[in-house]
Amino acid sequence: MTPGESAVVRAGYQNGVNYGQFQVDSDAVTGVGPVKPASGKNVAVVLPTTSLESGSLSLNPQNTATKSAAIKYFSLLDFFFGCSTFTANSVTNVALGCGIEVSGYNTAGTMVPIASFNFSPDEEVNADLAHAVLPYGPFEELVNVTFAVATSSVAVTDTAIIIDNVTHINYFY
Repeated sequence: MTPGESAVVRAGYQNGVNYGQFQVDSDAVTGVGPVKPASGKNVAVVLPTTSLESGSLSLNPQNTATKSAAIKYFSLLDFFFGCSTFTANSVTNVALGCGIEVSGYNTAGTMVPIASFNFSPDEEVNADLAHAVLPYGPFEELVNVTFAVATSSVAVTDTAIIIDNVTHINYFY
């Protein structure tokens, strides 16, 4: 199976953060997915259709993760990521080069500067994910963070974002 073929399972709330439209993809664990999970378990995927499903008019695959009501704010430290093809008629999706942008809003309601990261897969199937480390300072006291495809080696609208092992610190009331 490829991302989106099976029943949609949202990542939902994970450690105090709601990952919104991110979908859990456990197919990567079988060794036939486009990427190898950094966690050794499953990955979270945002498909090209996710923006439309959530009511956004953006054609760029993107998703916003938001703090839960249980926490005051969070700081994003790092995560692993990659990109893969995603086309409705594709039997097998493959890892592909991409650039992503990460931004968000802090407790003051100010947008934090955009952090950009690139993924250059070492294989088309079972590729290692890239490690993204956020700059110290701007990605603290967040109420949300958005992950978005900025560039892709295929049409951006045929690109899925894959993330894994997101590290963040929660701050409670």
